[in-house]
Amino acid sequence: MNQSLVDLSIENIIKNIKEFKKELNFINCRNPYIIAIGDETARILQQYLPEYAENIHSIPHYAKRGITKKEFEESIKKLGE
Repeated sequence: MNQSLVDLSIENIIKNIKEFKKELNFINCRNPYIIAIGDETARILQQYLPEYAENIHSIPHYAKRGITKKEFEESIKKLGE
């Protein structure tokens, strides 16, 4: 997604993190395995969810320039290791 179309304001990030935490609480999830799509997403999640930092795993965005289908598939397979 073009980052210019995404609201990355601190206010919006905090609002979405609060909603995400409410969803985790609603499903009674205490030890989530979080897959972040893209490095920027992983960075934001690690910054605002430090209590889950070791559970945040990043894969490249599927539209990342230069990534092949095989490389993308390999990044997905690594999550299971």
